[in-house]
Amino acid sequence: MAELWFCLDPATRASVWKRPLWNEADSVKDTHIDWGTGADQVSAVDIPILDAGGYYTGAEIETALQEVGAELAVLNLFGK
Repeated sequence: MAELWFCLDPATRASVWKRPLWNEADSVKDTHIDWGTGADQVSAVDIPILDAGGYYTGAEIETALQEVGAELAVLNLFGK
């Protein structure tokens, strides 16, 4: 069950403390993900990208990062 705790502090006028809106026992933490480039690890190639603006031709983070890097290299070449 989601809970939100609120406390009005006279010094700051308002302070809010929140608890997670999900069951912590069922959540995935970054320490649970085996990041890396090995066969059973998660890397940028495994993460899809949602690009509604059509900025990137790739469908995953790795390709998008390569495209950004290439654009920055061109800008640096021309001193921009």
